[in-house]
Amino acid sequence: MPLTNRSWSGFVGLGAGLAQIDAKADHQVVDCQAVADANTTPADPAGDAAFDACRQGTPVNGQTTTDLDAWKKTGQAFVAIHGGALLRLSDRVGATLDLNVLFMTPATAVAFEPALGMVFTP
Repeated sequence: MPLTNRSWSGFVGLGAGLAQIDAKADHQVVDCQAVADANTTPADPAGDAAFDACRQGTPVNGQTTTDLDAWKKTGQAFVAIHGGALLRLSDRVGATLDLNVLFMTPATAVAFEPALGMVFTP
């Protein structure tokens, strides 16, 4: 069956499947142990202003921050909504531009997946 005679066509759809997405986030941390050790009441450093500032991520007394990569595994299953456009290149060939919005579960997240593809009909 040939593609339609119009050069452009739009489409929308729903989908579901199995997938896992590993999301990365950069974090800066400060080691607050030296600040806690310098506190006058080491049994309870929580009331010290320097320790509280350090705990909030502010370097104190020349401390430096350390960059860490944190990873979150999301999904194992998803439900998706997608939409896009088809550009007819000939009677049996077309190019597609698609955007999928995936809702991951049980470890929840939302992911956006753009796609560029080709369609062939026999």
